[in-house]
Amino acid sequence: MWQRTLPAAIVLLVTGASAVSAQTAAPATPPALARPAEAIGPPATITLLDALQRQTKLRPTHVKRVVDAIFDPEDGVISKQIKRGGKVTIAGFGTFDRRNHKARDVNSVFTGKTVKVKARKIPGFRAGVAASAVLLLGVSRAR
Repeated sequence: MWQRTLPAAIVLLVTGASAVSAQTAAPATPPALARPAEAIGPPATITLLDALQRQTKLRPTHVKRVVDAIFDPEDGVISKQIKRGGKVTIAGFGTFDRRNHKARDVNSVFTGKTVKVKARKIPGFRAGVAASAVLLLGVSRAR
């Protein structure tokens, strides 16, 4: 099956819960391929799908299932864990988590008066050591 051909980098380590992989989180129904490119998503998503398909040699429907299972804002593995307050670590890439911002008073730029800002929870990302080295220093690991 196609699940066996996924690269090991897609395996997600989920803290605060049992380990979850992109293979088990894939939705059951494949998306229609006859749709125009604009209907699939923004250009960045299409580029990611094309690049993954070329690198993994998987069918486009399978690649889309994996990407949706990981990154979907409502039903994706990452967003579900963040909503629960957990963390999702992709080895060598980085960690997604939820950050809590406290309520505070700020000065309004427009009026100059003090305005109260409510406490809120926002998603956060921290790049891993390997990703930081590649992006900042241009150093890649030897193959």
